[in-house]
Amino acid sequence: MRELLEQIETRQAAARDLADRLREQITQFAAQLAEAERRLERLEIARETLLEIAQDTDTGDLDPGGFPLIVDTGCYAALVSVVDRCSKAIGLIWPRRECRRRVL
Repeated sequence: MRELLEQIETRQAAARDLADRLREQITQFAAQLAEAERRLERLEIARETLLEIAQDTDTGDLDPGGFPLIVDTGCYAALVSVVDRCSKAIGLIWPRRECRRRVL
């Protein structure tokens, strides 16, 4: 009987250790999920802002992605500024050439 109780205690300790490790993983996953959701929200805001700026242009000519084909200098500067701020906020830094390709 004593041997059976010791085996149960051993299994309980192993189950307790496993539960502790899983709780730690859940905590880590929750933090990663929160960060991914923050990044997604920032990207959604950046996209909405870019589309708002694009809609404010007088040209009305948009490419299939919803961006203006012809952009005045002020609008382009505003777009690059938004892209720069958003890309830095999510940890990406695009070269100006890449911004131009993505924005225009």
